[in-house]
Amino acid sequence: MAWWIEGKEAKRNESMARARSNVVKTLATVAFFFIFCWTWNQTYYLMFYLDYPLIDFTSAFYNFTVIMVFLNCCVNPVIYSIKYEQVYLLTAI
Repeated sequence: MAWWIEGKEAKRNESMARARSNVVKTLATVAFFFIFCWTWNQTYYLMFYLDYPLIDFTSAFYNFTVIMVFLNCCVNPVIYSIKYEQVYLLTAI
């Protein structure tokens, strides 16, 4: 094989490895925030279904759990715009 073809293939493999690494890091970040934001609310509902006596759906902590769920919807576009320049440019318009 010619040296310029091997060089192009090596560059392509390096580029694919970087892209794959970036996707994995982004997925891990999104998964972390998903788990962090939803755990509070789902734990609260689990305690309710298990008849835990101190569950109050008008409490400040319950409101906190709901806000965390909504925060998860808001944090995903921020994560993507930080990780990918194309998304940043689309959101900047």
